Amino acid sequence: MRAMAIVFVVVGHALIHAECGGFLMSWIYSFHMALLFVLSGFVAAASWERSGTPGWRLAGAKVARSARRLLVPYAL
Repeated sequence: MRAMAIVFVVVGHALIHAECGGFLMSWIYSFHMALLFVLSGFVAAASWERSGTPGWRLAGAKVARSARRLLVPYAL
């Protein structure tokens, strides 16, 4: 389901530059980003529940780990 939402995002953004957008672009744009955010939230919540650490401590640790993983290569 999440992969399908990602495909909708890509197709929706690709149709901006195409002349054939019309109804399809309007239809995809009516829900594609909301669907992606909702599905990502469900996946994140399930991931946090599986780790067993409750509350904000887990969220802070996850954000710090992601920041290190993404920002260190960027800084180099």
